[in-house]
Amino acid sequence: MINKYIKPMLGITLPNEKIEVSEIYFDKTISLIPQGNIDLRFDTILKKCGVPDMGAHNAVNDAIMTAMIFLKLNAKGTKSL
Repeated sequence: MINKYIKPMLGITLPNEKIEVSEIYFDKTISLIPQGNIDLRFDTILKKCGVPDMGAHNAVNDAIMTAMIFLKLNAKGTKSL
């Protein structure tokens, strides 16, 4: 999302790897849901991962909640939710 604004201003994009937590969540839950209909909404993933909702969505809160989801999904011993 940031690259969308940085590229026109600076002519470059950030070198950081892009990580999509909804993709990680999908990969961890697809085996649990035979029909493959997985709700990938942010609020749903928050609840399923047991991450607290920090209230009104803004850049800082969304980044913190996304980081907590990422950590939860990548915790050792977490094969599925």
